[in-house]
Amino acid sequence: MENQNHARKLPVFTIEGTDFYVDTRLNEFREVDAPWNRISMYELSEGEGGLSGLVYDTLKKNVYEEIIDPDNIPPHVRLVIVPPLKELDPVGLARAYGLPDNEFTHKKGKRI
Repeated sequence: MENQNHARKLPVFTIEGTDFYVDTRLNEFREVDAPWNRISMYELSEGEGGLSGLVYDTLKKNVYEEIIDPDNIPPHVRLVIVPPLKELDPVGLARAYGLPDNEFTHKKGKRI
């Protein structure tokens, strides 16, 4: 297993203009400029095609906690599509499964 114990720079995923670190080890998105603001990956709703979704409050920069009427969504609330972890944090995902760091960054022998 290569690089399993080396520190690394966490990837960043931008949600509605706010940068969040993707921390697969802790299963969270952590705001770059406000690290106390965290979104648990368990808050994601799984959808079709390996994508997940999140109801996001642009004012709180976190999950929208109230029930939404699809016909009357507040203007500060967005549905955010989140790509699979394999795309967001391939190294973190590989480490979570005890695989080599490059396990998900290669496709048919070529780097993707």
